[in-house]
Amino acid sequence: MLLSTANSPFRLEQLEPRQLLSAAPEIDTFIPPSGAFPKPIVAGPDGAVWYGDTLAHQIGRVDRQGHITKINIGGDANGIASGSDGNLWVAEGNQLERITPAGVVTTFAIPFQFNSAGSITAGPDGALWYTEGVFNKIGRMTIDGSAQEFSPPPRTFRNMGQITAGPDGNLWFAAGSNIGRITPTGQFTAFALPSSQDDAVGITVAPDGNLWFTENNSNKIGRITPAGVVTQFDVPTANSHPDSITAGPDGNLWFTENYGGVAKITPSGQITEYPLTGFTPDCHGIVAGADGNIYFVESFPNQIGRVDIGEHLPGDTNGDGTVNFTDLLTLAQHYNSTEASQWTGDFTGDGTVNFADLLILAQNYGKSAPGGAAARPGSESFLTVASRALRARRPILAVVTTAIRSA
Repeated sequence: MLLSTANSPFRLEQLEPRQLLSAAPEIDTFIPPSGAFPKPIVAGPDGAVWYGDTLAHQIGRVDRQGHITKINIGGDANGIASGSDGNLWVAEGNQLERITPAGVVTTFAIPFQFNSAGSITAGPDGALWYTEGVFNKIGRMTIDGSAQEFSPPPRTFRNMGQITAGPDGNLWFAAGSNIGRITPTGQFTAFALPSSQDDAVGITVAPDGNLWFTENNSNKIGRITPAGVVTQFDVPTANSHPDSITAGPDGNLWFTENYGGVAKITPSGQITEYPLTGFTPDCHGIVAGADGNIYFVESFPNQIGRVDIGEHLPGDTNGDGTVNFTDLLTLAQHYNSTEASQWTGDFTGDGTVNFADLLILAQNYGKSAPGGAAARPGSESFLTVASRALRARRPILAVVTTAIRSA
């Protein structure tokens, strides 16, 4: 449902939630009414999740309530990163774009215009580092737009994939049958994988101090220590094609499968897969959100997914750690709805937003989880007024207004 359109680079849209699995963890997908082939995704500096609509020449911002704000950019979003300057940076063909949270876009050309910037990440030096897939180079751009390129020894790397900042102050990247490392001064090291048929694609740093990576065609998850020791784990489902990988707040690594869904691997190598139903999904980017959940993109059929693994304060509909008036309005807007989840006010899990859910919100009104924002106290007054008004069959919005004024 389109909420508003303005003469600006923004388009504000309402995402429509659809639950795919009832098994733990709960997995929801959000279906944007527009867009094409979302692929990269990142946790933004503003607490939201941002993703690139590769073919639509847009990036999207997903907040904790499931709304998306879109910003037009100049081309295909091959990669997206959160910069040290509090902005978003997008790798887009022969240029990088800097996008402020307010939507101001600035374009910077990369040095060699016949190359193509792919994956991008913030480096330990505050600059943006990115892969250049056409000629297998690594680029570095400062936040003011000054860029330089580093060329590895000939025929060292092929098929450069994702890049990430490592635990050792260097940059690490996936590159086919090698994992690559580059120092901030541009010195390369290649770590060969056990087989020439291995094809590393995604990579991330984990809390155990190692780098974890995906092997798409060989259907494996790999771990490499900063010293270069490699361990591989087979993905149980054949031909699932693991793609991107991220460290989760639960201590596990989460990854997407091009043909299957999402999965997690423990630090000891135990893999659990969560297949998605419906369309045969084409899952790519994955990231841990500020709300403690895992977000991923399904390039086909054009959806944003969320794996609900975070701990939630009952009554908190938007995941900000506080039960307040915003949560009350959300519940009111979905009262009696059967399109229900904890994000719309169904705290009992019975599939409907009803009086029992309002009581739960009332009991926790004004409370905050650790890290939550301050909220107004007064849950006893709210509970009393809300209960009396609802039993008198007054409209729910009138109940909300009366109850909040008395709190």
